[in-house]
Amino acid sequence: MCSVWEPWYTKRFIPEIMELCTNAIRIHPHLLNKKER
Repeated sequence: MCSVWEPWYTKRFIPEIMELCTNAIRIHPHLLNKKER
């Protein structure tokens, strides 16, 4: 099931997730520091 949903799910949501991540990093820079540690 996951493998079937992966293609369209990735193509559809990866850009949105990327934007959310960038916004989160901009709003909360300390999150990035935690991930690096």
